[in-house]
Amino acid sequence: AVYSCPCQRAFRARPTEKICLGFGLSLDWIREWPDFYRGGVDHLSMEEAKELLGTLDQKGLVHAVYVYKKPYVGGICNCEYPTCIPLRISLERGWWLYKKAEHVAMLDPSRCDGCGKCVTTCQFGAIKFSPLQNIAAINAWKCFGCGLCRQVCETNAISLAPREKIGALKNIWW
Repeated sequence: AVYSCPCQRAFRARPTEKICLGFGLSLDWIREWPDFYRGGVDHLSMEEAKELLGTLDQKGLVHAVYVYKKPYVGGICNCEYPTCIPLRISLERGWWLYKKAEHVAMLDPSRCDGCGKCVTTCQFGAIKFSPLQNIAAINAWKCFGCGLCRQVCETNAISLAPREKIGALKNIWW
């Protein structure tokens, strides 16, 4: 099911924008705490949920998977900095509520045309623009591996590499 984002409601007064997904048992919470899920929920098929996630990718929203009792996935929140409360706390306070993904963004400088779309899309501040070289530069240490930069790169200059294959980043998950 999809429901309105509590972070968006709190910071942007958007009570009806439904962008967060809940699965299985987490839907019981919706029935128990109706005030938390103002605006109700819309039940989706698997295909509709995938389509929604693709649309939210295009908007540049970060997907955060929430696990309640491993391996049970309870939901996928889709938000942005500075609105997303867990993301904001992680980036501003260093209290890592977000775990980095299994991948790290890598740039092929020969393919980068310097458009800067990846820079404005990165919610984690891992990509900067080099005016002298007229290309982007990715700080792999800051990269959370969300893949949104790859999504917006029209020249396919950005790929995702397995974190475990990069020795220095192999065990860096926060």
